[in-house]
Amino acid sequence: MNNATNGNGNGHGEADARAAATFLDGFVILACLWAASPAGSAAHALGAPWWGSLLAVGLCWVASSVAVLAAFEASALRATPGKLACGLRVTDPLGGRVRYRTALRRNLAKFAWSFLGIAFLARSGWSPGGSLHDRRAGTMVVPVGREAAAAGARDGGNPPPNFPQDPDGAP
Repeated sequence: MNNATNGNGNGHGEADARAAATFLDGFVILACLWAASPAGSAAHALGAPWWGSLLAVGLCWVASSVAVLAAFEASALRATPGKLACGLRVTDPLGGRVRYRTALRRNLAKFAWSFLGIAFLARSGWSPGGSLHDRRAGTMVVPVGREAAAAGARDGGNPPPNFPQDPDGAP
């Protein structure tokens, strides 16, 4: 886990930023609901009962939300819109860009934890090693510009040789 703090050194700055990013990403998820609504109309037109239409919308909503969020995290942005607004990025263990398959696995795990009712634990950054979905996918969320430092912190605390040092000597 990284060393992000909220200014007083208690280490909960990243958890606060992740909570804010999740809230902002809710608007992306709501947009996916709008995009998934034709699935309900199509299911109804095919003769499905009301619950079949609702199920079709729900499945398309989750599938489109997972795919869109994964596409943002695997893009050159390396973050969803909420994470961008909060100054966070999703990286692989070495601080690099994640592949689409890894981002898809991360978001599927995130939605699975939500449906199992343990969303609070799954999204909290307070557990050692980060959130459950990050540990499952082998990813991590770090502040923008600290990807290499976070990777170096896991490798004995030494940043890569070409990583610039702060004037006071801290990585």
